[in-house]
Amino acid sequence: MNDDYQYLLAEAEMGEHAQKWVESQIGQYVLGCAHEEIESLRTQLETETDIDKIRQHQMAIASRRHTVRWLTTAIKAGNVAMETIETGNSED
Repeated sequence: MNDDYQYLLAEAEMGEHAQKWVESQIGQYVLGCAHEEIESLRTQLETETDIDKIRQHQMAIASRRHTVRWLTTAIKAGNVAMETIETGNSED
């Protein structure tokens, strides 16, 4: 196995694990909490006037969005890696 293949294999496995975690009860709970908190913080931003609290809310929203984005990115990268492996194997 060459290094590129091992990297693709690891990335595909990571994506599969991320997908399974997202589909699990704990994954659904964590993502649900993240989405609920984002909406709650966005609602609070509509009426907040304190600049420090506005920044805190914006940072909290960003951190929750990053968490969701990282999981989505891991799953997509895993899918691309798996497709690359499968395409490479079918060409052999």
